[in-house]
Amino acid sequence: MPDESLLREKAREAIRSGKLPIAKPDRTYGGPGSNEACPVCGKTVRRDQMELEIEFSHDSATPGLDRYRLHPRCFAAWEFERTKAGDSGQGRLSTALSRAGPKPVIACPEDFTLYDPIRTGVALYGQF
Repeated sequence: MPDESLLREKAREAIRSGKLPIAKPDRTYGGPGSNEACPVCGKTVRRDQMELEIEFSHDSATPGLDRYRLHPRCFAAWEFERTKAGDSGQGRLSTALSRAGPKPVIACPEDFTLYDPIRTGVALYGQF
């Protein structure tokens, strides 16, 4: 898995390119991987790994759901970049990115518990 600064750059690119929205997900789930490619790093989230599935509902000519499946570290990088850029749209993204300075490296132990019910509504346990 790439280091934190590389993951955050990939998350910014996923937002810029439209692979991932900048909006807050309507729902976030955690569970075993689904053997699908992560939109941040491009690697498969294998069935023996944890994944976070984020869901966005849309009301357009064809209402429905958009779903994305990410590695937990990729989700954290995307969430950091998304909230740094702001929920209100792409216009604020370029401003936030142009102000980006040195980025801190966030280290996580191999075995930890992530629980943030206010922001994600999920609890994750185990190795990532």
